[in-house]
Amino acid sequence: MAIETLNEDSLGKITYEDESSQLSLEWLEATKDMIGAHFQGILYLLAGYALQKKSKRIFIDARKFWFRPSNELVGPWRTKNISPLYNEAGVRKFAFLYPPGSQIPSVNEQIMPDEKFPTAFFTSESEQENGFLTKIITAVVPH
Repeated sequence: MAIETLNEDSLGKITYEDESSQLSLEWLEATKDMIGAHFQGILYLLAGYALQKKSKRIFIDARKFWFRPSNELVGPWRTKNISPLYNEAGVRKFAFLYPPGSQIPSVNEQIMPDEKFPTAFFTSESEQENGFLTKIITAVVPH
């Protein structure tokens, strides 16, 4: 599996794996100094790559994500500005990997408002590798 690095800076690294049609964002520790505009910019960048690559799966590694966005940024703003781009790209699955011991949202593996795909939340790589994203690969990505 060849992984292509699409963008990398101090806040995060965006990669794409063509075989599984998976776009990934690995947040980095410098997010502790991030501001809202940085967060919005990276989400727009990720959505742009989703459109360009027609990604079926998006995976967010948030184990080193220290920025705390406002409820407005993770709710109404994202729903209005980012979710339609993911829908247009044809995203089928979306997942977050949180640090061990993190609280998992009660909406795990559900379709969020104005999105056409379910979102899952994990606290270990083994859950992610053996669970939500990989168990549906044959249904999501045509061979």
